Amino acid sequence: MTTRPFAALLLAGGRSERMGQDKAFLKWHGDCLWQIQLNKLLALNPDRLILSCREEQRAHFNLADSIAECFFDPPDFQLGPLGIIDLVLRFVQMPLMVLAVDMPRMTADFMHQEFLVAQNLDRGRCFSSAYGVEPLAALYVPAMLPIMEGALMDGQLSLQRLLSQGHDLGFVDLQIAKNHQRHFFSNCNTPSEWEHETDRSERPA
Repeated sequence: MTTRPFAALLLAGGRSERMGQDKAFLKWHGDCLWQIQLNKLLALNPDRLILSCREEQRAHFNLADSIAECFFDPPDFQLGPLGIIDLVLRFVQMPLMVLAVDMPRMTADFMHQEFLVAQNLDRGRCFSSAYGVEPLAALYVPAMLPIMEGALMDGQLSLQRLLSQGHDLGFVDLQIAKNHQRHFFSNCNTPSEWEHETDRSERPA
């Protein structure tokens, strides 16, 4: 386990417009996705564990016995995941392991080995798979804040573009996902994608 302080962030506040229902509360083998994903981050033993969500979701999260801090998206927030990651990274000022709620096949072991153990935590780390750079299971670091804030000022909200730029500038380690690793990055944005994932799943990731 890494001895360097780091934080972990679960992104659960998306509008889920293409899914037609809140993805955070979809059931994956009997449990809500948000709880499953939060437990994976908790297993990494972060110094700070943060759940990012919309304020109207608050009543539906049972955090009474959780060590997670709840970070609410500002009202009418239009900056997407980049804006949230920027806000949280400035808040914690330490390396930040980010995971999206809709990536049920990502595992704590993969994040531990491939992001935390494999990296000195001075640089960000991400993977590229069949769909390009995968920004929603990635390690972000404070050294990236200037380019993140520059991207926000320019209205360039693409996390893929940001990570590619960070790689070019030496702030981000970009790895190519091997064939047996690509399924970790599967995410579900539509009912058909969700049906496909649940149909081929025999047990939680």
